[in-house]
Amino acid sequence: MFMEHWFKQEMDEKAMECYLSSKEEFSKIYATAANALLKVLLRYGKKTEACLLFGQMMEKDWNLRMSDSESCNIMVNECFKLGKISEAVEIFHKSVGTVSYPQLCYRNLITKFCEQDLLSEAEQFFAEMCSKKFFLPDVPTYRTMMDAYVKKGRVSDAVKTVNQTLDASLTYIAKKVLVM
Repeated sequence: MFMEHWFKQEMDEKAMECYLSSKEEFSKIYATAANALLKVLLRYGKKTEACLLFGQMMEKDWNLRMSDSESCNIMVNECFKLGKISEAVEIFHKSVGTVSYPQLCYRNLITKFCEQDLLSEAEQFFAEMCSKKFFLPDVPTYRTMMDAYVKKGRVSDAVKTVNQTLDASLTYIAKKVLVM
């Protein structure tokens, strides 16, 4: 809060002083607080500091570390915003294995590719996601792909994705029933 206050007052030095003075405590903060710091740093153009903080989050044994996937998505979104797509993919690859819900990182990356009209890249990551045995794409991810296909006039691919969604849903339900 103090950092953002100083940034709003256009007193960047004071804001960064605040940031640096609390830096030693970072290893004791939760991912949600670190994510808030990432957002403030990026909002006020402190990308270098945000990248360093993100790197620390990935390296150190933080409380909850990056378990909510938000840290990865914050950095990926910033890269897309700046047009640094290869950097976004690099960040994704470095962090997707450290999160509890990698589906959220995949969904975000696929969505960003679709928003940028980079359907072949989205398809690549969607296929990678579908090939993972330990998790399935969620409905919003399937919907993103279907929407992108329809937008491109690829109706047969959209129908194929609808069928994949139904198959995945039925498989999930069948496994639940067998467990009971």
